[in-house]
Amino acid sequence: MFGSGKSFLGGLIGLFFFSIAVFFLIYFFVPEISVKFFGITANTGEIVDGAVAEAIESSGLPDEISGEIGSYLSSEEGQALISDLGENLDGLSDRISTLVSEAGTYIASGKGSASDYFQSEEEGV
Repeated sequence: MFGSGKSFLGGLIGLFFFSIAVFFLIYFFVPEISVKFFGITANTGEIVDGAVAEAIESSGLPDEISGEIGSYLSSEEGQALISDLGENLDGLSDRISTLVSEAGTYIASGKGSASDYFQSEEEGV
């Protein structure tokens, strides 16, 4: 296939370019597989937004608290916080789920708002 009738080097170069083409096809068009095998994808924002939405839905928090957490995480400060969770997308949904449940407990106990909780997390309190 790659080099029949060609030299070994010609076949190797053909295989190299074929691998690059496959990588970019997976990177741009199949983000789930790209994250699984490469740890990166062109659609990182969509994956992060999906993880946030899934964490909020599965948290079982009241709508009022879920809405407050969701609005904070969709704000500019919230996006910065999520990006600080790490560039590695493996386990991101678990980290976000933990963060959402802890924030829900904090808000439900009356200690403060979502922004208070997330700012205290950034400060390491």
